[in-house]
Amino acid sequence: KKYWPSTYYTNRPFPISWINAPNCKFEVDANGVMMDPRELILSGYVARERVARSLPHDFRPDLENLKLLAEVDSSQINQDKWNNLREKPYLTFNKPYYSPGETVWFSSRMFYQNAIFQDSLSRVLYVDLVNENKEAVLKETFPIAFGSAKGQLQIPAGFPPGNYSIRAYTSWMRNFSETEFFYKPLPIISADREVVASDIWLTKDQSEEEVSIQFSSEITREELFNIATISLSVQEPDSTLLEGNFSISLIDADLATFISEQQTIETELDWIGTELAEYDFPEEEHKIEFGISLEGYFSDKKGKPLAVPLTVVLGEMTDFGIIKSDSSGYFWGTGLSFTDSAEVALAALNKNRKSFGQMSISQKTWPPVNVEWPKLQLETKPKSTIGKLDIFDGEYVELEEFLLEEEKKQTMEDKNYGYGKGDRSIGQDFLEKFPEQTLDVIIGMNMQGGGLGNFNWGINDGEPLLIIDGNRYITDANETTMSVLKTFIAAEVESIEVYTFNAPQFGIAGFAGVIMVKTKKGSRIQENADQVFNSEEFQIFKLRGFTPVKEFPVQLAESEIPESRPSLYWNPNAQTDLENESFTFSVNLPKSTKSMFLKIEGMSIDGIPFYRVFQIPVK
Repeated sequence: KKYWPSTYYTNRPFPISWINAPNCKFEVDANGVMMDPRELILSGYVARERVARSLPHDFRPDLENLKLLAEVDSSQINQDKWNNLREKPYLTFNKPYYSPGETVWFSSRMFYQNAIFQDSLSRVLYVDLVNENKEAVLKETFPIAFGSAKGQLQIPAGFPPGNYSIRAYTSWMRNFSETEFFYKPLPIISADREVVASDIWLTKDQSEEEVSIQFSSEITREELFNIATISLSVQEPDSTLLEGNFSISLIDADLATFISEQQTIETELDWIGTELAEYDFPEEEHKIEFGISLEGYFSDKKGKPLAVPLTVVLGEMTDFGIIKSDSSGYFWGTGLSFTDSAEVALAALNKNRKSFGQMSISQKTWPPVNVEWPKLQLETKPKSTIGKLDIFDGEYVELEEFLLEEEKKQTMEDKNYGYGKGDRSIGQDFLEKFPEQTLDVIIGMNMQGGGLGNFNWGINDGEPLLIIDGNRYITDANETTMSVLKTFIAAEVESIEVYTFNAPQFGIAGFAGVIMVKTKKGSRIQENADQVFNSEEFQIFKLRGFTPVKEFPVQLAESEIPESRPSLYWNPNAQTDLENESFTFSVNLPKSTKSMFLKIEGMSIDGIPFYRVFQIPVK
């Protein structure tokens, strides 16, 4: 007797299941919870079946102990879930202190309690400068890519000196205790004073270290300046070369110094493996952000909140997608990518493409500062004249800092097939086995539970983005992505790429996942004509985007005198690998530079942290 409908085969009246382990193995923790859900793919009947159906028909639980057992298990599972989803940034700076008018250059590395979830966690980093009154006086936002970020904070001229602190966090981290945020003292001293360096920490003996940094330096003398060429390598104690990723800061030892630091990457890495203290977990009030986010409320013309799909358009269709409001009218979407500010258009459209109702956007809030952070007390004195040569007393042309122009972000049409492989790739080997099967079923057979499952932790995802032969397919009011896929059969298709964890690269349009279909004809769907966005049916809102990331200004002109300044070189993302066993860079030095400090901070490919400071004389 057929007791479960088979949607896969017409001549098989019994349940059919698929169990696939792509890596031929999977890991579970002590509670039997899978460490990575992607390591075991269940499809078909077994993905729908409930565990209770496997129990005997006459099974009766022990009601006396059931309640207590459920409380213990749910509490432990909840604790493990939140602990696995913890993340924390660590920031490295080009200097330990600054003066008004200077730029704070930084690189950031994200730490994760469970690195498996890196692709599913935050891609937006907030960096604030906090004063002694616990007020955020500068607020910037930067994108996180592959677990790292970089950027800068510009301290305005005339900024009051004092004991400040840098605070860095993600929106998701606001669900946890504020003690998880990154805080580090960042003193700002008057421009006419300098630090008395009484506690300079220099690397001397690396024989007891797991990783050593070896470097060589060469000074070439020119008529108007000197050229310093420095080569670095990451090594084990036995001189075996290692791959590593690190930041490099080179400063003029007469104009700035590195002081002994209590917080380094070596100390901060101890956070990994720590357990959460007793903590009341919120109901996921702050969500994981994959890009610039927007949230607000929708209501009809009578003010009644409704659950409806909302069309979101960035600029002149630089990016666009669909998000959904819930029954309270609340909506939230993430994945937009733009710098400075941009106009975002929102509308709820009926089947005639006419807008109805109205929307309001909620203003972004910043968390208050409720913790105390250590102050960095610096002894200062009036600034000396070291670093000024007689050559500056006559006529000269002062060099201006220059910045590389920001690269224009590619639109969806520009990138086309440049997205790489999906999280699930369905090729001819699989498609040829089921030539008459429709694509919605084919995809369900390859995804756990038959759905995309992009692990957005309960967010109302909306419709997946559908791309056919490189063109986005825009559904009408009576269509869904899956209903369109029902019109294709496997015999017509060359390949299918399904993006879940990697979907944020498609912008807000890919928030609910992306299905990319390549047909054998390659032209069943016609190329979209050039479209002009008509905003008449939309409400327009202005949103703040990412802070533009600038490049550190370098001076390479061979006929000009380099500017005398504290920071000579900064690279937030230097690396060595199998092809490049050492990292080499050159910098033009003014004749006034007599000595330099070199700081290298980062990690080897094996996760071993290092923090080193060397002094390099300019002989």
